[in-house]
Amino acid sequence: MLYQLHEFQRALLSPLTAWAQAASKSFANPASPFAYVPGATRLSAGYELLYRLGKDYEKPEFNLHQIVKDGRNIPIVEQTIVEKPFCRLLRFKRYSDDSDAVTQ
Repeated sequence: MLYQLHEFQRALLSPLTAWAQAASKSFANPASPFAYVPGATRLSAGYELLYRLGKDYEKPEFNLHQIVKDGRNIPIVEQTIVEKPFCRLLRFKRYSDDSDAVTQ
């Protein structure tokens, strides 16, 4: 339920987010007459903040496939331990035939 409300809020804010981005750029662009209004830099910063609050950020990938330990490559496997609507608990497990490399 909480995740659906969060997505509903994001859908409602998406037009405001697009408008805030356009307004921020118009107050920051030196070719725009709005850039010379008193307080234009503050208005631009406020709209930029509003845009960043509503912007959709992609989750970055870890891209962790192996590590180098004592000159040897040790493969890493990413495992999802717990998955919730807002987060995932990940475990990165080392695999090696050498038990010393895995335990240290």
